[in-house]
Amino acid sequence: MTGVSDQQELIWVGGWKALLTIERGGLYFWHEFRPARIEGKVPGGIPLPLGGGGNIQDPRTRRDDRGTRAADHSFTATFHRSTARSFQRNGPGGAAGHISPAQTVVNGVEELLLAAAELEAALQRNGWGFCFIGGVAIQRWGNPRFTDDIDLTLLTGFGDEEKFVDALLKELNPRRPDAREFALRHRVLLAQTRAGVQVDIAFGALPFEERSVARATVWEVRGGVMLTTCSAEDLVVHKTFAGRDLDWGDVERVLIRQHGKLNFGQIRAELTPLLELKGERESLDKLGRMIATVERRLQAKP
Repeated sequence: MTGVSDQQELIWVGGWKALLTIERGGLYFWHEFRPARIEGKVPGGIPLPLGGGGNIQDPRTRRDDRGTRAADHSFTATFHRSTARSFQRNGPGGAAGHISPAQTVVNGVEELLLAAAELEAALQRNGWGFCFIGGVAIQRWGNPRFTDDIDLTLLTGFGDEEKFVDALLKELNPRRPDAREFALRHRVLLAQTRAGVQVDIAFGALPFEERSVARATVWEVRGGVMLTTCSAEDLVVHKTFAGRDLDWGDVERVLIRQHGKLNFGQIRAELTPLLELKGERESLDKLGRMIATVERRLQAKP
């Protein structure tokens, strides 16, 4: 960690460099990440357009990562500080304490990725088909940013969901008293690791979900930590389908970081029937406009 000024610090988070800025009584993490190694284009899977998650108000609503977005290509996460040098925050595992802002970011991301790796090992032991989506996949394909929960798609098919739920609840703690019944009814298990990191597991069975998991590939985060994530293309599909401002910001960042590597034919082929089913085909036009805007912007750069 290197001091830049009284208000800024350069920090490293799992191999990414970020600029942390403190201003106006709040902490603003302005992430100008530069990956230690750039991922190439590989096929993979992502946020499920057909499952629920997070703060459920509707079974199809997913909870993704928190924070506010800057207008440029960076991500800004805001926290209220207790002093100029330290502040109190509950991290992914629920631990609270006054620690430096930079250390909070590092601890939170590190804890989440390690929790995801432990979950991956458990899923692999069962021989199940799955892939991480949401914030974990964004770390790989988009602009890496703070996230405090884990989302994944697990292939269960139709009819055998009880077997999967019961096995998962031996590895994870439920986040609600009726988590088992809720999972069987809404096809999403709301759980948390023993350390308190929240996990949303969406049960996949549709052809797109099967193809998405089949395309998933292993990402070596660092130091032998391996995570199976969806592809960049499928991440765009899921985020476009979700269609919130948060998701469109993620789509733009994937388009920028993976410029020249994405298979747009595959994206449109997967996305079109899903949007037609949802009755929101206009999102496909919005995606087309965003692709064109990103292309013009990047071509205009010297």
